[in-house]
Amino acid sequence: MKNLIIYLFLLMVSGPGVLAGQSEIIMGIIGNQLVSIHQQTAQITVLAEVNVPANVVTDDLVYSKADNAFYTYINALNYPKLVRIGWDGSYKEIGSLKLKGERLGLCEGLTLRESDGKVFAAGALSSRGGLSNLLLTVNLETAECNLVNQLPISYQYTDMDNIYFWDGDLFFDDNRRNIDLSVFRVDRYSLTSPMQPTRVLRTKYFSATDVAVIGTSVFFVTGDRYLGVYSPESFAPPRLIGPTHDRKEYSGGIFNGITAVPLTIAK
Repeated sequence: MKNLIIYLFLLMVSGPGVLAGQSEIIMGIIGNQLVSIHQQTAQITVLAEVNVPANVVTDDLVYSKADNAFYTYINALNYPKLVRIGWDGSYKEIGSLKLKGERLGLCEGLTLRESDGKVFAAGALSSRGGLSNLLLTVNLETAECNLVNQLPISYQYTDMDNIYFWDGDLFFDDNRRNIDLSVFRVDRYSLTSPMQPTRVLRTKYFSATDVAVIGTSVFFVTGDRYLGVYSPESFAPPRLIGPTHDRKEYSGGIFNGITAVPLTIAK
């Protein structure tokens, strides 16, 4: 019933043009609020309050169809923990993200591959240097990880921040230097062989905190409270759609996680 109420509410508030011919919406978390984001205007609508503990910050967000829940993590740069969030606002810490029993030192990316429902993370065993060089799959029940691949030594100063899949290939961005935003593509066939990233976009700096893929559009939210978009087909320079909220709202919080959610989840 909770999902049905939210679904009907979204039908009323999303506005003209957003639902036509479209099967997914953008949802995200600001502080302890679960919200939807209008793809054309960047306007946000609060849907539910999440029981995030005080002084805890979540990072990145994925929606899992398998158990109809959201997943995120906390303590991104200091032994991150996987967290499950329900539609009812429930908050559950699954445990520390681990690789062969060793805790990850940091995690900077989380995404779900639609073709098989697997959740992938970008992280590192050491938090020293703040660089995510490992691509991992994540067990959503235990927070245990398996190593899929890692950046080659020639990319030792590259940081896998936001990660996502499009058209079967993996994409990640590196915007740690506050100079520019670079997006790299990893061919699906090199995911489990020596990784060979190819830079497909280099543009002015955007403080992208997370991304959500809908169709041929990659939406991203920024640290200065804007919604932006670019296309993985053309990789034309990203454009900003508009501000999501004022810095005085939501206790000064920003979007640290967004994800695409099917409109039919409650049907």
